[in-house]
Amino acid sequence: MQRNIDDHWKRSYWQKEAGNRAPVAPSDPAGGRDLNHVLHQVARGLLQELATLGPDQRQLRVFRTMSLLEANEILEWLGRGRLAGTEAWIQQHGGQAGLAPQFHAAAGEDESQVGTMPISGHLGGMDQSYSYYKTHHDAYYLQTPGNGRRDPAGRPDVRVLEFTLKPGAHRLLFSPRFMALTGAAGSAERTPGALRKIYGHKAPPEHFQTAPAAEGNLPGYVGMKLESRADFSLAVGNDTAVTQLLFQLFVQDVRDVTKRASDRWNSETTHY
Repeated sequence: MQRNIDDHWKRSYWQKEAGNRAPVAPSDPAGGRDLNHVLHQVARGLLQELATLGPDQRQLRVFRTMSLLEANEILEWLGRGRLAGTEAWIQQHGGQAGLAPQFHAAAGEDESQVGTMPISGHLGGMDQSYSYYKTHHDAYYLQTPGNGRRDPAGRPDVRVLEFTLKPGAHRLLFSPRFMALTGAAGSAERTPGALRKIYGHKAPPEHFQTAPAAEGNLPGYVGMKLESRADFSLAVGNDTAVTQLLFQLFVQDVRDVTKRASDRWNSETTHY
């Protein structure tokens, strides 16, 4: 029987997968990969590998609470066909050396369907994302004049987006080829430590790159950061084109699920 795919957000899932393997120490912090490298050696191969996983595979959903501006930019990017258009460009051009200038030129053309997803920061499971939404909504409610009335439509100027990964994409995402792990204090006892055990004891062993800072950012890799509201989040950098590009290759669709968060807030709030 398959386990709930949302278990991938839980420390207990990865610790069970790691079993009683011996701990594996983090590698020294690395320098990451640039856009030329990912376009030359990673992107097209990843797309081809994802396509072989089959539509019957389970799909992980990833969430982010963000500003209205960022949400609108991402949804506009999606509406312009840039998710599929970028993949088509990579299928045609990927594998060649020195492609970054061509990629940027293609992205800058009028009505272009090529470009990186304008996302930054961190993503996680729905409960984690909702906790940030709730923080904003609590503050919004208390600061809004006339907050004694019930107003289900009233909500803060933030949005929650859901990113549905391609079938089976999580099987590749949580691997040393595409993910970097934080080496922050305490990581050995949490999901990063479990993942290092899982892959470090393969034959031959595989080792994760270590993100140099607690935020989990390493260019050219989707990072993992330790969190207080959950066990971890996924890091995609701050306007880091190469990481944005890598992340979007795992994504099948994006949609606004703010109403789901708003309805939950209205059903759980104690403010009225």
